[in-house]
Amino acid sequence: MNQIFDPATGSPSTPEGRAPFAGNRIPAARLSPQALAILESVPLPNAPGTENGTRDNFLASGSEAFTENSFNVRVDGRLKDSINTFGRYSVSDFLSDGPTAFGAAGGKELVSLGGTSDVRNQSIAWGLDDTISPTLLADVRFGWFRYDVNVLPFDFGTTPAADAGIPGLNFDTDFTSGMPAIAITARQRRLARSCDGRRARWRNRRRRSGWERQEQ
Repeated sequence: MNQIFDPATGSPSTPEGRAPFAGNRIPAARLSPQALAILESVPLPNAPGTENGTRDNFLASGSEAFTENSFNVRVDGRLKDSINTFGRYSVSDFLSDGPTAFGAAGGKELVSLGGTSDVRNQSIAWGLDDTISPTLLADVRFGWFRYDVNVLPFDFGTTPAADAGIPGLNFDTDFTSGMPAIAITARQRRLARSCDGRRARWRNRRRRSGWERQEQ
């Protein structure tokens, strides 16, 4: 285990002359109260681990809930002997809710998502064909599609940074809510968000018309 030195001793610009902490332990009075408050949300190790228990010492398991509901309706009609038409409307809702490895502290998603995803797909289709003559057919098509997804991180609506005494991060319980990203550089691991609360909306419209002439 590496020796921990007191950064308040020795040269202020170089590590030379710094005194080691007694017992290789940082005194409690020197620890950041904000960091301690954040660490309170991180679960303790639950496995022996490696490297004197400092690595690979936590195991987590969980499941992701997924719900899908779909609905389709179509109407076909004949306006007259030479004209046929149809219309269709479809809607599908998808809801996912997934846990994170460290619970309230975030970490990596356990399945595919650390948060919630609420998606609605909608589409409309309409068509008409008209037999104008024995050798001429008119065909018209229209289509519309909408993809609306709302993804929120697991801690949306909470203010853990403000609660821990860290200013300038959680200004509200909406846009700036949730725990900030915290990187532990020694292990290159990250707490907090595993999804960034993106919103996407996509629409696609299609129209097609055509004429077909057959020679007799």
